[in-house]
Amino acid sequence: MKTIATFNTVDEASLVKSRLDAAGIPAFLQDEHVVQLNWSYSNAIGGVRLQTTDDQLETAREFLAAAAPPPPEPAVEVVCPACGSAKVRQEDLPRRFALFTLIALSLPMPFGRSAWKCQDCGHGFKVRRSPVM
Repeated sequence: MKTIATFNTVDEASLVKSRLDAAGIPAFLQDEHVVQLNWSYSNAIGGVRLQTTDDQLETAREFLAAAAPPPPEPAVEVVCPACGSAKVRQEDLPRRFALFTLIALSLPMPFGRSAWKCQDCGHGFKVRRSPVM
């Protein structure tokens, strides 16, 4: 058995192991139970080791190098309806006000939508969510 990679947590190692298993490459986790029982031993024992058979070592390394996860999709960008600028930020005042009323009056004040403010023109607006289908 040869070590392909080492991880600090069992979760990370299990995700990579499952990718290898799905590709038909046999993989095994070494010391996963020790780290689960006491995570502070992870650095002392060298972490959770992902291992494979000697004949599958190069195949596994090539698969992991080529099958890097794709970057996450960018979030839907919010733009100012007045000037079209993308320099907008979410205002936290409604949340802070709701927290204040909950603490001071023991009465929660719900706010359905968050307010946004354009940093270029100063226009305040609310973003409407499209219905989920």
